[in-house]
Amino acid sequence: MLEKVRDYIKEYRMLQHGERVIVALSGGADSVCLLSVLKELSDGPDGLGLELKAVHVHHGLRGAEADRDGDFARDLCGKFGISFLMVCRDVAGYAKEHGISTEEAGRILRYEVLEAEADAWGAGAIALAHHQDDNAETILHHLLRGSGLRGLSGMRPVQGSRIRPLLCVGRDEILEYLTERGLAWCEDSTNTSSDYTRNRIRNQVLPMLKETVNRRAVENILNAGEVFAQADGYLERVAGQIWDAYGCVGERVSLPLEVLMQQEPVIRTYLYRRMMELLGSGMRDVTARHYRQMDELLAGSVGGRCDLPGGCTAVRGYADFHIEKKALVGKTGEI
Repeated sequence: MLEKVRDYIKEYRMLQHGERVIVALSGGADSVCLLSVLKELSDGPDGLGLELKAVHVHHGLRGAEADRDGDFARDLCGKFGISFLMVCRDVAGYAKEHGISTEEAGRILRYEVLEAEADAWGAGAIALAHHQDDNAETILHHLLRGSGLRGLSGMRPVQGSRIRPLLCVGRDEILEYLTERGLAWCEDSTNTSSDYTRNRIRNQVLPMLKETVNRRAVENILNAGEVFAQADGYLERVAGQIWDAYGCVGERVSLPLEVLMQQEPVIRTYLYRRMMELLGSGMRDVTARHYRQMDELLAGSVGGRCDLPGGCTAVRGYADFHIEKKALVGKTGEI
């Protein structure tokens, strides 16, 4: 497993020798494995010589169990001789304030903490413990919620400063590694709850697929994800060439109607996505339904509009199609 992860890190150029790395450490099996693997790969005369710092985010949920996880993570880092930081965040309060689930709030706040610490410490990478089974869950989740090719590509090994060294191994390999080294970990009781969509996919859907449809279901889902990623990359490049030639960025982002209407539907989807990304609207809640709405708008009458996630509105003008923040709608100026 160590060699597999070492080769994976090298293949995707995740780390440089001697680099500072923030390791997200929840205390669960996956993150304990990640920390241990990076330490092993870092040590020795032929190691990567990494400077590791583990960061544990206490969500303010699960009471004494969460306190136990924090204490465990601190003690583990003490045994490993690795720097440790625990940061407390009010996930429930954030979720209520922003009208989102605690699951989503926890994800947002975790990344905020990790990225802030990486900036403060001068780390070049943030290591996350996602593995192959997580990736298969992600692809299925995105498929069921109507995501496009990018979502169906799953998690990527490198995403900006975020790296996923364990994305080349499965959960069984992780547990085998921990058992061989006598390493303990904490079990999060919420992982067995059916309240979260991901838990239902992990605990019910995937096992059912492996047992009753194909025992290689995870492998096949991941292979499909790679194909989706290649297709996504190609279509992104094609749309990028069109955007570079005709796109316009200002308070709103726009394309000439004539250009947009000449494109194949799939290319229009990529152009819509690029426009929303340039406007900074965020893509997490955008689904196939929103792309269909914009296509319907494009074929409709002048002045038509539709609301999009991220506080944006798409508008069909006389000669252009543009997307703007809702605050701009109603301002003077022709559409």
